[in-house]
Amino acid sequence: ELGDAHEQLRKRKEELEQANKCVGITRKQCDDMKSRLTKLAENAKEEEAFFSAELIKSQDTAAKLTRRNAEVEKILRSMRRTLASSEERATSAREKLSSERTAMRAGRRREEEERTKLLNQLDSLVASLDDAISSKQTLE
Repeated sequence: ELGDAHEQLRKRKEELEQANKCVGITRKQCDDMKSRLTKLAENAKEEEAFFSAELIKSQDTAAKLTRRNAEVEKILRSMRRTLASSEERATSAREKLSSERTAMRAGRRREEEERTKLLNQLDSLVASLDDAISSKQTLE
């Protein structure tokens, strides 16, 4: 019986040693995992800080672009008003020019009619003079 108890103690000792080896391996694995998780947590914090900074930069850029867009819209509205005003002035100038051209054409037509009338009167006077000269020559 003492031999059996001794054998059981030896087996128990081997089991305990085996269990201790397993515990040692498990502790090593846990330490490795803890180390990896710590590293991942540090990386995550660094990435969070980086992305927070990037987000702030993006928000600043978006705010600047929004202000610039508002300024550009203001300039565009001003340019549209200027363009509309210029178009109105151009239309007015075209209408005035057209009116002046029409008046000039009417004036030229009146001048041409007057000239034609005067030339006809002159032709008539010349014919009358020719007739008078002719009559005088016949009388002489």
